[in-house]
Amino acid sequence: MKLLSLILASSVAAASASTIIDQWEFTHPDGTGLSGATSNNGVPIGGDSPGLASVQGNQLQFSSTNTNNGDPSNDNLSSFRTTTLSSSPSSGKVEVSWTITTADFTNSLAVSGSARVGFFLRDTTPGVAGNNDLGMRLEFNGSDFNLQYTDATGTNQNAAGFSGATISDLDIRYIIDFGSLGTVGSFQGFYTLGAGSEQLAITGTAHSGFTLEQFRTVQQVTNGGTNWITGDTLNVDNLTVAVPEPSSTALLGLTGLGLLIRRRK
Repeated sequence: MKLLSLILASSVAAASASTIIDQWEFTHPDGTGLSGATSNNGVPIGGDSPGLASVQGNQLQFSSTNTNNGDPSNDNLSSFRTTTLSSSPSSGKVEVSWTITTADFTNSLAVSGSARVGFFLRDTTPGVAGNNDLGMRLEFNGSDFNLQYTDATGTNQNAAGFSGATISDLDIRYIIDFGSLGTVGSFQGFYTLGAGSEQLAITGTAHSGFTLEQFRTVQQVTNGGTNWITGDTLNVDNLTVAVPEPSSTALLGLTGLGLLIRRRK
């Protein structure tokens, strides 16, 4: 029994442990910009975006300084920031996850405005259509929310939709499997809304030969057809890049080994 307990304890520990590459918890003072909002390993998210993104209340708050009076052609107030992670795996799996604690686009709803925020992994080697990005973003499309993804099959494709101009407690994560690049399933995206169960939003394809070179933060305010009205905000917490934990299959295998030993005893 003692041996069985040790095996089961080891299996649980293996299943619950993951290797964090970089994690941003935004415990910095209010007003800290992206360059000061560093990860547990001291990695900044990127260059500052004054008036658009900063730490507020231990979260990263994305907002708008929209001054175009409803005409997206008048401004290009958006934020595209990149950084180099503390390590860049080339094998196994990598997971990117974050929580949208709240997003309120009530003001944008009033004028059919739109906005986008997301996080991506980037291979800067030019591909067929430019840089190879993999990732997900939340879009407010003027009336509702779309969870979108970018993989080898295309950019900004819809994976799920949520009605209304406000949303809270939306967990998003995606996994890239370097062991099966170029095949269906090498990119997977998930979401959990509130107290609901996690949903598989997309089974996609990571670019063949993808190399992890940059971590990219995207906030679109008044470009690409967006029109994010001042006063609306989107808050992010627990932004993490990690090597995901072992699968439950491994846990079951270890548990089965423990039961086999018990039967033999």
